[in-house]
Amino acid sequence: MSSLLNNAPPAEVDVETEFRRLAEWWNEETKYLSNIGLAVQHPAYRAIVALGPPVIPILLNELATKPDWWFDALEELTGASPLTSEIGGKVRLMAAKWVQWGRDNGYGV
Repeated sequence: MSSLLNNAPPAEVDVETEFRRLAEWWNEETKYLSNIGLAVQHPAYRAIVALGPPVIPILLNELATKPDWWFDALEELTGASPLTSEIGGKVRLMAAKWVQWGRDNGYGV
């Protein structure tokens, strides 16, 4: 569990595999939860954030192909906030903004 404290996965962890495992857990346990504030505090979501910067391109690719609520994780990991109030709550538009941010910042999404 020390990897959760220092925000870096252990070297032997395949970040994409771990992301997939955690995302499945998160989706299963929060799919009927209407409060996104609670959903992003779920242990699986927090563990995804704890994977650190290596998970950023994975999150961006997820948004490009299957938009989901990875916005809080990306904001926490990058310190960026490309979303505007006009698109708040519009998941596809929010995803498109983050994908564009990824392209503009060298993530090649």
